[in-house]
Amino acid sequence: MAAGLVEEESRKVLRGSDRYMIVLRAVAEGSPGPRSTGGCAAGPIPRSDLTYLLDSLVRYGYLERLPDGSFTIPDPAVRYMASGGR
Repeated sequence: MAAGLVEEESRKVLRGSDRYMIVLRAVAEGSPGPRSTGGCAAGPIPRSDLTYLLDSLVRYGYLERLPDGSFTIPDPAVRYMASGGR
């Protein structure tokens, strides 16, 4: 139930951008850093766009940057939602 609320609120905050969800999903699945944060149906996400997306997600509180430069999702409900309910 919490993941559903998080997903609904996330759509409002992130304005439905597929790229935000792609980045969140990659982090939820254990992507070690920005270089391995996949792409989308239109192709890979350019590095400058990826940096912007990651910085925005940190600013919004969806991600946390770790000392080693990787990212984590601090909120378990957001992590659950981003992993597709797994």
